Order: sequence, then structure tokens, then C-alpha cells
Amino acid sequence: MAATMLPPPRPPAKRPGGKHEQRTIVDATETPGGGYVQAFRASQQLGSALAAERQSCANGQAAYLQKKQQQMAYVEEARRRVQPPLEALAGPEQMRSEVRRDAVFHHGAAGVPVPRSGAAALDGDARGGCIPLVHLGGEGEAQRGKRLEGQNAFLASRKVRHDAAIEKFARAMDALADDCEKEAQAAAEQVQKDIDGCVSQSNQILQPLEPPPLPPKPEGQESAPEEDLDALDQIGDTTLDGTIDPVQAKALAAERAARLALRALGERTEGEVRGILTELQAATTARRQRVTAFAGDNGELAQIDARRKHHTENLLKTLVDELTAAAHVVHGEIERLVEQRASTLNAVLLENRKAMRQLEAKLTVQTLEASKENKSRWHKGLLLWKQQRHRHSIHIVMCRIRSNEFRQPDSLVEAVREVREHQAFVFQQRKDLINELFSVPQRKLTVAHVRSMEEQNTQLNDRAQETFDGHLAQLKELREALDVSAEQMLGELGSELELHDARQEWKGHDSIANLLDADVRPPLRECLDQVAELLRGVADMLTRQEEALHLGVTRILAFFLGLARKQEQLKKRVDEFEVQYNGEVEDCVKDFEDTCERNEHAMEEFHKAIDDAAHHETLDEIKQNTFDHLDSMGLGYRAHADQLLDIHGRYPSETAALIRKETRGYCRDLGLALDPDEEAKAFAADRQAANAELEARAVADAEAAHAPPTEEEDEAAAEARKAAMAAAVEAARAEAQQAAENREIEAKEKEAAAAEALADIAEWPSGTGSGCRVLERCSLKDLCEQVLFPPEQNAAEGADGDTAGDNPEPDGDAAAADAEPVGEAEPRFADGTKALDTLNFDIDWLQDCFGKSREGIFKNIQVARQYLERVDIPAACEEVRRELDQRLRRHTNRKGEVQVDWYVPRYGIVAKHKDKFERHLVYVARKCQDQDDTVDAIFVEVEQAEAELKQRLLDLRERLGEAETLPVLTSFERQADKFVVAFKDCCKSALKRLLDLSSRAPQALQKENRSFLAICRSGDEQYSETEISFYGGEIEELNGTLDERAQKRAQKATELEGQIDEKQREPLAEFMEAYSEAVETLCATKGYGRKYGAPRRKAQERVRTLIARASTVRSNIQELLDYVQRLLEISPPEDGGVDISLMPPSPSTISLKTFFQRGGDPWAFTGELLGIIYVLVCSMAALGSHLGAFKDAQAPRYMLSAVPNFRILREDETLMPAAEVQQEVRQNAAKDIHPGAPPEEQTALEIARKDYQSLQAETALREDALLRVLGPLLKSENFNNEIQSIVKVSNEAYAGQPGGTPEFMQKFLSDMQVSSEYARQEACRELRAWGDELRERTLLTLGESLFSELTSRSIAEMLGASQDARQKTVRRWVECDKLRATHEQSLNPSLSNPNAEAQLTALVEAEAARYESATVMCQEDRENMASALRNSSEAFVRRLTSLVEESIRLMDLLPLHIHFGALPGDEKVERPRMSIKRRLRRLNAEAEAVPASPVDAKAKAKADPKAKSKPDPAAAVEPAEEPGLPERQWPGLPRYELRSLLSGDGWPKDDVLALEEQAEDGATIDPQKVQERTSSLNSFRSPVHRSIIDRRAHYYEVYKSAFVAEVERRTAELTARELKEESGGKNWQSMVRQLRGEVEH
Repeated sequence: MAATMLPPPRPPAKRPGGKHEQRTIVDATETPGGGYVQAFRASQQLGSALAAERQSCANGQAAYLQKKQQQMAYVEEARRRVQPPLEALAGPEQMRSEVRRDAVFHHGAAGVPVPRSGAAALDGDARGGCIPLVHLGGEGEAQRGKRLEGQNAFLASRKVRHDAAIEKFARAMDALADDCEKEAQAAAEQVQKDIDGCVSQSNQILQPLEPPPLPPKPEGQESAPEEDLDALDQIGDTTLDGTIDPVQAKALAAERAARLALRALGERTEGEVRGILTELQAATTARRQRVTAFAGDNGELAQIDARRKHHTENLLKTLVDELTAAAHVVHGEIERLVEQRASTLNAVLLENRKAMRQLEAKLTVQTLEASKENKSRWHKGLLLWKQQRHRHSIHIVMCRIRSNEFRQPDSLVEAVREVREHQAFVFQQRKDLINELFSVPQRKLTVAHVRSMEEQNTQLNDRAQETFDGHLAQLKELREALDVSAEQMLGELGSELELHDARQEWKGHDSIANLLDADVRPPLRECLDQVAELLRGVADMLTRQEEALHLGVTRILAFFLGLARKQEQLKKRVDEFEVQYNGEVEDCVKDFEDTCERNEHAMEEFHKAIDDAAHHETLDEIKQNTFDHLDSMGLGYRAHADQLLDIHGRYPSETAALIRKETRGYCRDLGLALDPDEEAKAFAADRQAANAELEARAVADAEAAHAPPTEEEDEAAAEARKAAMAAAVEAARAEAQQAAENREIEAKEKEAAAAEALADIAEWPSGTGSGCRVLERCSLKDLCEQVLFPPEQNAAEGADGDTAGDNPEPDGDAAAADAEPVGEAEPRFADGTKALDTLNFDIDWLQDCFGKSREGIFKNIQVARQYLERVDIPAACEEVRRELDQRLRRHTNRKGEVQVDWYVPRYGIVAKHKDKFERHLVYVARKCQDQDDTVDAIFVEVEQAEAELKQRLLDLRERLGEAETLPVLTSFERQADKFVVAFKDCCKSALKRLLDLSSRAPQALQKENRSFLAICRSGDEQYSETEISFYGGEIEELNGTLDERAQKRAQKATELEGQIDEKQREPLAEFMEAYSEAVETLCATKGYGRKYGAPRRKAQERVRTLIARASTVRSNIQELLDYVQRLLEISPPEDGGVDISLMPPSPSTISLKTFFQRGGDPWAFTGELLGIIYVLVCSMAALGSHLGAFKDAQAPRYMLSAVPNFRILREDETLMPAAEVQQEVRQNAAKDIHPGAPPEEQTALEIARKDYQSLQAETALREDALLRVLGPLLKSENFNNEIQSIVKVSNEAYAGQPGGTPEFMQKFLSDMQVSSEYARQEACRELRAWGDELRERTLLTLGESLFSELTSRSIAEMLGASQDARQKTVRRWVECDKLRATHEQSLNPSLSNPNAEAQLTALVEAEAARYESATVMCQEDRENMASALRNSSEAFVRRLTSLVEESIRLMDLLPLHIHFGALPGDEKVERPRMSIKRRLRRLNAEAEAVPASPVDAKAKAKADPKAKSKPDPAAAVEPAEEPGLPERQWPGLPRYELRSLLSGDGWPKDDVLALEEQAEDGATIDPQKVQERTSSLNSFRSPVHRSIIDRRAHYYEVYKSAFVAEVERRTAELTARELKEESGGKNWQSMVRQLRGEVEH
């Protein structure tokens, strides 16, 4: 029976190839035999013994094995740990154990298998790998032998497989060894090739420094360095052909190649030579890297060993698998075989590693030796390069001196060419200017034009002078630049030669300066002196020519200026003469036209008088006056014609006098003269007119000298006064005549002398066009000389005071300056070419121009004369006479027009107007009577409406008893009101019609009257003013009558308006009395109305008010939630915080911006967001407490008083200070100090007042915000208590009535409680949803919004603070740099003179003071920068810590879902399952609190199956966890990590982080303070808490990265400035030592 319980044998599994696959001997569910277990234990013991005997062959192997042993010990301990078995295995295993216990194992017993070990134990594998079945009978000898034979064959096959696997491994290892050897050999050959290539590369790099040697020269034939350089050019010109000896040609070729190599070496710069050393070092480095890549730790040989080790490990794994599959030996033996082969491999690898180390050392030594040899060769080449470079530098400088670079530089030639070109250009411009001046027609010549030409000439001269000055300055700069270039060339040559220090080339001189002064400076100085002489000649010649040309143009302009003034004078006088003539004619005509206009106006007045007359007598009088006026008009026409003829007659003589006067002025300037005989007549006429004017003036003065007559003067006195005045007038007239005779004698003498001087002068033919005889006084040549070389300026010319011009003429010295100086040498270049050209004006060209101008002037005079003579005077006189005849003929017929056209028509119009007025009066009377009839009909309609109202109200009053409800009674009342309103409407309609008849109807008739008057005034029917006045009086009387009628009708309307209320009041009062009785009866029975329904209305009002308050608060909270959502959606800019202008509109209940202003604190986005959340949390807590939404155990934590006072307006503080601190701040702010108090006290007082202001704003923020959001709910009681109070008050209202509270009231209170409870539950559910929404979704991005904005703003502030710190000394640094540049510029070679030692000393002292100031500024910059960055970092950490703490506290105060009381419907919602992580934490906590073994727990479970549900007594040590979030202590931030970055590297001491015992430099900081962190936060664990902490860490790292970058940037700037000052100081000291001749060490 026991045998049947064993599992059936399993068939062996087959591989895909058909062979059997090895399977496990014992299954996991079976119990192995003792021999089987002992075999594996023996192999494990054997392996442990071998491991104990094994010695370490490499460094770290023992530690590795020890670590492995520790790991194995840990594994063994874990295996030995008692663990409960799996339920899936416990049942079957228990059944098998019971079966095995029933079987008795004895040796030799029937049916019981004998335990076997060793090879015999493996026999079961041949039958399927199972424990064999029990044999009930004995085994025969034949069967036993057959079985043993099969067993031996099986064992032999396993041994064959075992040996084949070992042989295969050996062959694979041999092949692997051969492959590795080949790879190593190939790598060695390749590295040898690479090293040979590096040697060849080094030789090629050094080849430029090792030129072939020159052939030796005989003694006494050594050549100078410059001769050696010239010899190369000579050798290069030699033709190496068959004409010379081959040996000599070979020697020349060798010498040429050697000299070319030496020249190429000398042409190389120091950088190229140093670059050769760099290339050598790079080649050495490449060789060393190649050695390392070949024999290093990760080199090619190491990689070969690594691949060998890897392949060997794979082969060993394959061997283990094959040996295990063969199963010829136990596992311990397999492990020993593998260990032997692994040890052999390890020994080989260690030996290879040792050989690689030795090979790497040898190759490295060879590389170093080659590097030393290459450096030695390079130093030899460097010395040779210095010698050749010395020769090359001197040769280059001498070539430059011999070239045109310093004798005739291209820049100088180009500059002189530009001067020459500009000189020709300016000359051409002056000539063009003169051409333009001569080409201007005389009639267009004006003073402004000439002035503009003068301005152009001045500007041209100024521009030319500026340009020439610029060119001369450029020439001077070129000379100076040439000198500087020469000195710079010598300086650079000296510096380069001193740098090379090839003293064997100094030719016995003790310094480079002496060498240059002896060999290089003399030829260079000769070239510079030639250039200076050339520039002086160019400047002198250019100045002389420009002054002469400008003076000539100026004098020609002065001449034309006089002509222009005369031309303008001519034009002006011609225009004035013409205007005067036309003005006299126009004035005469205008006066006549004005007279005619006045006459015609008088005729129009006569016509109007006729049209306005109303009687025949008036018409006859006006007609006679009109005839008299027409006679006076005819006399005025004749007087006007006589005056106009006199004006035309004077015109010809005045024209001739004007032209002669203007011609006389031109002749003086143009070298011409008028005929003396003609002039005498003109002068005589002018003198006569002048004498008459002087005589009249003398008479007027004599009359004015006597006193005027007075009122008291009698007749005798008057006669005496008149006689005296007559005598004085006569004396004055005689004196004036005597003076005129004297002037006449003098004038005739002058005229005779002038006529004698002009007696032999011929007439100038071109002057006849002026109407005068013109004489040519000067030729054109004399005129040119007079203009260009004028004599002394004449005195006043001409009797009329005209002058030739205003410009002063130059004297004889200036004229002499026009001639070109003789004997002056022209400047020439070094090659003999002329530097400048000689420029002058052509005299023939000028004579031609003056001749054309003179002819043009007289042509212009002729044109002016012809222009004035164009007026046809006889025709004008004839026109005047003809117009007079026509005007007199028209005037004669006007009396007939007055009689026929004016007088007769007016007579018949007056009768028509009277008939029309009578018809209008009849029409008005008829309309007025119709209106009176309408008024009587309206009063009849009002009486009928009153009777109908009374009847309707009576019918409604009889139906009041039928109503059962108040609405029905109310409908009756509405009907009554409707009837009354209808009656009122009827009366109002009647009243409106009455008022219309009393106002609009009479006004319409009056409007008709006004229309009649308007027709009269329109003029269409020719009413006169007199008629209009008469009919207007009649219409006014008619309108007065209509006003009386209107007043009577208005009085009747007023009476009706007063009776309307009385007519409807009495019937309505009767109805309302009956209606009130019916309402009182119905309310008493039904509980309606104000009296009986007051308790119900009061209760309803209180409930609605209570619900409305909660609804208002919910609406306000929803608005706050929406605002928080909008704030969280704002993305802060990358370069600063959120600007207040980008904020969304604030909620209607609260605006935090005003509190920021009241507190004097700057607005911040973080304060806005946290402030709104703070108000939101307080509002939710207050609303939840009011509604009773929380569980009783959690209600105290959500009371409004439990919410702490947060500090919203300041980011660096979390909570409001204690009351004592606030009291202290208040007292400090209230202090009053005198104006002379120390600044520290004033600053402290200002800070205290700002703090007190901020605290007041914080307090007002909470109070005002809660009052605005919560409203009356802030001070109201609990919602349920209020409901109970309403019910209680309602019942008490009916306490005194019989029967207590009526039934309708009880039903109302019951319904009210149900509806209010539903409203409370909905509000609680919404409040709980808000809390869940905030925690689970909305506030998950709170940390991102807060800290991203704070970080962005803090980074911008930090950058701004660092920039401000840098800007503090920017201006001082600019001045310091300028001062240093000035000092370096002042430190020139002239200070090397011993006489300038004092100046040099002062300059050195000034630079030392500047350097010391710069050093102090460097330290000040570091202190300012360190202070700014440290303050920024500390402020950021403080604000970030405060914001995190405030956010965490607000999240803790946000109501949790689990803390709300149960609501209807919650049982249908599945509660969220506990997370696996949280469940594991709780299980671990229970395990640590109650350490019990699994056996005891199992026994306890069997003893008491219900123990699982009972609490553990040991767990009662700690209180049960309250429902809610798990507690968590969140770590703080590094407090001083950012400050620690500003230590060392020259930063000033940090008093916060410095060690107490350290030195003053502050280079060492306290590591404990660096590791110090801010206070940890005791809070809870939730996703929103985690997001805040994660975002805090993230943005701390963001700020840290920006801070590190800024510190590095500022460190680099400050270090660069310090290094610049340090290097500048060293350079300054070096230059000073060079000037003083000190030797630098």
C-alpha cells in the first residue's frame, strides 16, 4: 500500500536533436536520501577546504573573497531563518511525511529498498530519475549480473564524456594561446613602426633649426653680417652652367643652399621657433601616449589579456556544463578541476601583467631620453636662430631706409597730390564763381544775390582753408607719423635685438642703442630732414597763392555789389514812379466811385421812402427831393474828368528826369560820364526845386517861432502879432533866397570845371539807349585795374548822396601782395618733380567780362526807359473825355424813371392790404366758437363715467362673501382698483382735452395771427413798415381776447382736476371697508395676513437669511478658488518676477494690493497667492465650523481661532510675532526723538515705524478679508443652533393662544427643518469637494508657481545687486585706466635723459599712487560684490524657507475629506483603498512593536482562531493612529551652502562662516556651519506636501546653479582686473628700469 503512494516514473525529456536531456534526480516536492545529501555536503566541504588552502595571487583578491564569504554567511543566515511554508506545498508535504513515517526501512527486509550511496545511488537515473519501486521477491544471480553490466557500461559512457570535455577544453585553450600570441606580436611590430615614425617626425621638425654649415673662409676674409646677406643675392645671380668649374659650381650650390637655410632660419619668428618646441613636445606626448596605448593598464596588451580571460571564462563555463552533464564526478571534483585551470590562467595573466609593466617602463625611459636629446638640439638651433634673426632684422631695417619709405613715402606723395588737386579744384570754383557773377543779367542782379555770392566765396575760402589746413595737418601728421614710424622701427629693432641678445653681432658696442645710433640712425635722419623741408615749402607756397586769389575775387564781388545796389535802386524808383502814377489815377477814380456810390445810396434811400409811404402827400415831397439830388450829381461828373486829365499830362517829363538820374549813378562806377550841357539843365531844375523847398521850410519855421493867438488877445495885440510874423517871414524868405543864389554860383563853377575836363572825351555809342549823351571816361583795361587795384577810397560822390559801394577798398600794400614773389624756390620731391602748380586769373578774360557787363547795364537802363514810356497818354486823355460824355447822357433819363417806376405802382398796393386783414378776422371768430362747444361736451362725458364706477363697485362688494382664500379676495381688490383706474383714465383724458382746449387751441389761433403777420413781413405782398406796424397792433388786440378765453377754459379744467379724487374716493372707501372685513374674517380662520402670519414670515425670513449668508460665503469662496486657479496658471517670466500689470482682476471681495500699499511693503506674486489661499483656508474653516461639517473630534482644529496669524505681506517671515513683540514694536514706533539725535537712533525709529505699519496692515488684512468674505456669518452661531432657535421662537409666539401652535405652523416648521438640513448638507458636500479639489488637483502646482516666481525674481535681484555692486566703481576704474594710459604715454624715451630725472620720479610716484588706489579699489570691489551676493543668497534662503513653511502650514489647515461628518449618499461611495506602501509601513511598525516568532504566532493562531481580529495588548503602548494623513518630518534646506561658495580665491572674510580661531584672512570656514540646515517641518505626508518639498529642492538647485555661475563670472572679472593691474605694474616697473638703464634680473 505504501508503494502505491509513490509518484509514477516520468519519461526522460528529449532534446530537439533526439538525444535525452539530463534531468534532476530529486524533485523539489520529494525527500532526498541520506547518501544523496551526504554526497553534496562532501563536495561543499571539499570546496571550502580548497578555498581555505588557496593563497591570494593578486592585490585585492583576499578582500574580495572575504566580502564573498560575508555575502555567503548572509545567505546562509537567511536560509536558516525559520519561515512559514507555503500553503500550496504544506498539504502535499504533510501527506508524504505521514506516508514515509509509516514505512520501516530495514537492511534486507522484504519489500524495502536498501539505501545506496555513490555510484549505486545514480542507478535510478537509468530508470527515469525516480526512486525505484519496491521489489516483493528476491533478485536472481543472472539478473543481478546483467544489471551490473549495464550499470558499468553506463558509468564508462559518462567517463568518456567527461574525458572528451576536458580534452576539448585543452585544445581550445591552446588555440586561444596561439591567437593571443599572434595578436601580441602584431601589436609589438606596429608600436615599433609608430615609435620609428615619431623619431622621424622629430628629426623633420628640428630640420629648420639645423641648416647645413657654410664652407670655411681663409683667415682675414671674415665678412660683416650685412655682407653675408648681400652675398646670397650675388650667389643667386651667378649662373651655374658649364662656364665655371664643376667643383666651384658644387661649392657655390652648397654655399647657396646653406645661406638660403640660414636666411630662412632668420626669417622665422620667435613664435615659430617656440612652435617647433611645442611640436616636439606634442610628438613626445604622442609617443608617450602610443606607449601607454600599447603597454598601459588599458592598452592593447591588456586588452588581449582581457579578451583571453573572457574567452577562458566562457570555456570554463562550458566545461562545467559539460562535466556536470556527464556526471562522472561529484560537483566538488568538478570545482577542483576548474579551480586548477583557473589558477594556471591567473598565474599566466599575472606574469603578463608584470612583463607589460617592465616593457612600459623601458619604452617610457627611451621616450624621455629622446625628448631630452630633442630639447638639446632645439636649444642649439635657438642660439643659431638668435644670431641669424639679429642679422635679418638689421638687414630689413636698412632696406627700408634705402627705399622710398622714409625719403618719398607713397602716403606723402598721395597727400601732396591731393593738395594739388584740391588747389586746382578751388581755383576752378573761384573762376566759376566769377563767371557766374558776370553771367547774371543786370535786371536780375540783386544785393542778396551778390551777398550770397560773397557768402559762397567766404564759404569756399573757409572750406578751402579748412581743407588746406587739414591737408597741411595731414602732411604734418604724416611727417610726425614718419618720425614715429622711424622711432618705432628703431625701438622694435632694439627690442628685438635685445630680446635675441646676440652680443657677438654688436660690433664692440656695449649696448644695442649705441649700435643703432652708430649704424642705423644717421641715414634715417637724413631722409626725415628731406621730408620736413619739402613740407615747409609746400605750406608757404600754398598760403601765398590762396591769399592772392581770394583777394581778387573779393574785390570783384565788391564792384558787383555796388552795381547790384544801383540796379535795385533803379528798379525800386521805376516801380515807385509807376506805382505813384497809377496810385494817383486810381485814387482819383476811387474818389469818384465813392462819390457815385454815396449818390446812388441816397437815391436808394429816396426809393425806400417812396415804398414805405402811406399817404399821397408824403409821396409828392419825396419825389421833389429826388429830382434836386440828380442835378448835383451831374456837376460832380465834370469835376472828376478835369482832375484825371491833369495827372496824365505830367507823366512824360517826370519819366525822363528819373532815367537821367539813374544813368548818372551808373556812369561813376563804369568809367563813363554824361554830357555836361545836358547835366547843367537837369541840375538847374533840381536846384530850383530844392530852393523852393528850403524857402518854404524857412517860412514855416518862422511862423512856428511865434506864439499862437490866445482867447484874451485883443485886436491891437493881434495886429501887432501879425505884423511881427509877416516881418519874420519876409526876413526868412530873403535869407533863403540869398543862400540859394550862393549855391547856384558854386554849382555853376563846378559844372564849368567838369565840362572842361570832359571836353576832349569821345561819346560812348552804347549809351544812346538811355536817352542821354554818354562819354567814355575810362577804357576797359583801366576799369579792370580800378576794380582789382583800387586807389584810396573817394569821399562822398554825387549830390544825391549815392555811393559806389559799402565795402572798404584794400590799400597799396594789399595790392602789392597780388604780385607773385620773385626768387622763391618751388618745393620739389626727392626725385625732382614739382610738388605744387602756380595759378592766376587771365587779364584778357576779365576785360572781356567787364565790357559785356557795361553794355548789359545800359541795355537794362534802355529797357527800363522803354517800360516807363509804354503808357499811351493821349489815348488815356481821350478815354476820359469819352466816358464823361456817356455818363452825362445816361444821367439825363433818371427823373422819368422815378416818376413812372417808383411813384405810380405804390399807390394801388395799399388798398389790397386792407381787404385781406378783414377776411382774417372773420375766420378767427368762427374757430373760437367751435372750441367753446367742445368744452361743454367733455363735462357731460365725465358725469356718465362717474355713474358707471359706482355701479361696478357695488356689484363687487356683493361678491366678497364668496371668497375662500386670500388670492381670491386680492383678485376682487385688483378688479376694484382696475375700475378706479379706468375712471381715473377717463377723467385724465377729459382733463387732457380740456387743457388742450385751454392752451393748444388758442395758441393755434394765435399762431394763425403770427402767420398773417409773417406774410406781411415776408415782402411777397409788398407791405411797408408802416402797414406792418398798424396791422401788428390789431393782431395784438385779437390775441389778448384769445388769452381771456383760454384762461376761462383752464379754470374749468382745474376745477375738474380737483373733483376727480372726490368722485372716486367715496365709492372706493365703501368697497375697501367691506374688503377689510372679509380679509380679517378669512385670516382669522386660515392664519393668513400680517397679524396672524407674522411668526411664519419671521421664521421663513430668518431661515432664508441664514441660507443666503452661507450661499453668499460659498459664492465668495468659489470666486477665491477661481482667482487661485488663475494665479496658478500664470507663468512667471524668465528674467524676473511677475509684474503687477499682468495679474488678473482681483476678486470683488478683497484686493491684497491695497494692503501691500498700506503696509509699505512691496507687492509680490507669492504674497498675493499665499494671501488668497490664507483667506480661502480661513473662510473654509469658518464656513465648515458654522455648518457643523466636521466630526466632533476634529471640529476644534478647524475653528477660526485655531488658524494662526500668518505674515502675508513679507516673504521672509511666516507668522505674526507674539503680542509682547507687537507691543514692543508699537512702543518703539511711538517714540519721539529730537532732530539732532544720532543717525542710528533715527534709522532704528524709521525701521520700527515701518514694522508697526506693516503689522497694522497684516492685522487689517485678516480682519477685513474675513469680514468681506464671510460677512455676517463671521459672528453668527452654528447653523443647527440657529435652526433650533427659529423653531423655539416660533412655538413661543403661539404659547398664549388656546391649543398652542396651530397645525399649519407645525407643518411649516417641519418642512423648514427638512429643507434647511438639505441646504446645510449640500453646502457641506460642496465644502468637502472644494477641499478634495484643492488637495488632489489645484494645489499640486502650488510649489511650482510659488518657487518658480520667487526663484526667477531672486535671480534677477541677485544679478541686479551684483551689477549695482560692480557699477559703484566703474567710473573710478575708467578714470584709473585713463590715468594709467596717460602715465604710460608720458613714459617716453625722452625721460631717459638725466635732466628729466625729476619728471621721471614724479611720474613714477604718481603711478605708484594710482596703483595703490587701484589695489584698494580691487579689494573694495570684492567686498561690495561679496556683500551683495551673500545678502542675495541669504535673502533667497530665508524667503524660500518662509514660503515653504507657510505653504505647508496652510496645507495642514486645509480640511481633509475624512474629517468631515457623514452625509447622505456617502455609503454608496467606495472608500479609497490603502496603498501597498502605506500598508507595509503599518505592518513594519506592528512588527517592530510586537516582536514575536512565527512558531508562537502559529500556535497562538491555532489556539485562538479569532485572535487575528483582536487587538494586540503590546500594541496598546502607542495610541491608535488618528484618521487622516500620516505624519512626516520634512528636512530643511542648507542654510549657508550658498555663502560658502564665496570663500577663498581672494574673497573677503565671512564673519558668519569663519572659524573663531582662524586668521584675519578668513580663508577657512567652519565645515559644521556649512552643513547646517534650516529647521525641519513637522507636518504630514500627501501628494501636495510632496510636490511642495520637491519643487523647493528643484528651484533651490536652479537658484544655486545661477548663483554659482554668477559667482564664477564675478570671480573671473575681479581676478582678471587684479591680474591686469598686477601685470600692468610689472610692465611699468620693467619700462622704468629700461629707461633708467637698470639690468633686469
